[in-house]
Amino acid sequence: MTNFTLTLRDAAGGTLRVLENVPSSTGIASAQAFCFPETAGVRSAVFVINATANNNAGPFTGLAEVAFGLVTACGSADIAGPNQSTCIDGVLTADDIIRYLGLYFASDLAADVAGANQAPAPDGQLTADDIIVFLGRYFQGC
Repeated sequence: MTNFTLTLRDAAGGTLRVLENVPSSTGIASAQAFCFPETAGVRSAVFVINATANNNAGPFTGLAEVAFGLVTACGSADIAGPNQSTCIDGVLTADDIIRYLGLYFASDLAADVAGANQAPAPDGQLTADDIIVFLGRYFQGC
């Protein structure tokens, strides 16, 4: 599967939210996670596979299970999901470090996590202290 649409419905079958043409990766041995805004009142979901790696020529394999749940951040260093997506995934991986460094080198103050001498409070400046504090949080784990 390389693209899908997910429709969340209420108890009466009304549409609550539609996520259209969501891209996914191929050739991944582990599960993929996709984040979307929390949606109240969901009673059913319609999952439509729009495209597969073999252009829908079949046979199709790879969709084993679909699960829904809230993800809790794994500490303050959990800032990314798979492929550096902006949703948290509850685990600390290289995606979190890559996303953080992307923010830092783009001069995004979201990367400002420390003050002078690695004080644990933003100071409006991006310095090596920020990188050191973020990596400390990352290696501290969940």
